[in-house]
Amino acid sequence: MKFLSVLLLCCSSGLLLSHNLSHALNLTHQISDASSDEYFELVEMTIEALEPDDERYDHLFPGLMLESVASDCSGQKRLHSLNSGVGTNPPQRPAPSPSRPPQSGASNGGIVAVDQIISTGERVWKIVEANRPVVHSQLPRAHALPRGVSCWTDLQMWSIPRTQDFKITYRNGFGVDVIDFVYRVSYTSGGNFENQGAFLSNVSVQAATLNVSWGFTFHATAQVGQVVNLGTNDDPLAGMEMIVNWKAGSVLRHMESTQSVFVSGDGVLRKL
Repeated sequence: MKFLSVLLLCCSSGLLLSHNLSHALNLTHQISDASSDEYFELVEMTIEALEPDDERYDHLFPGLMLESVASDCSGQKRLHSLNSGVGTNPPQRPAPSPSRPPQSGASNGGIVAVDQIISTGERVWKIVEANRPVVHSQLPRAHALPRGVSCWTDLQMWSIPRTQDFKITYRNGFGVDVIDFVYRVSYTSGGNFENQGAFLSNVSVQAATLNVSWGFTFHATAQVGQVVNLGTNDDPLAGMEMIVNWKAGSVLRHMESTQSVFVSGDGVLRKL
């Protein structure tokens, strides 16, 4: 009888221990699931404009030979020395000249209408695909030029290229930065055609830095928006909108966002 009591006591203790262990395991799984949810949850996104680095191109001037940038003009691969066309400061806009008819362009023998600003170059391109910056054999660029001009190098008095970086950060439920993306807008402004107007060339958006934590995805594209004349017919001022679209996600969350910036021929960049 005593042996039976001891056996029953051991069995009940074993059942209690098994129950407690099962409860502990379930609790552990719940905590683990809750932690996973917090890790994969995108709870905050911030966008900030970083301080511009005006000295980024200083070591390139004067005497820069831009064969790679000149080669995108209508398939013509030309070598241009910009000694006389680039200054260390944005050029002063020439005084508007009296209204005059469209001029013949020496570059292509056609008619150049400085009061009609058109977009040339790329329209849409990928910046980041599947968590990796997209490497292009030739950097995608857009230009806002007078109608009839075959290449941005047909204009003169271009300023030094400018850049502006924007940082996008996503944080998860733990407050940890899981996606850090910096994209760079670069552009050259101030070019004029026979002392008329201020136009834009080599406007581009590219990935500067990218860090994506495990379990998250990120994609980004850039596209050219509207191109307008901010000035007058006699004294045109080119303006171009650049739109950056991106997607961030995890197993629990998918987010899409857009940011637009606007650059003008006088060298000003504005965040819209």
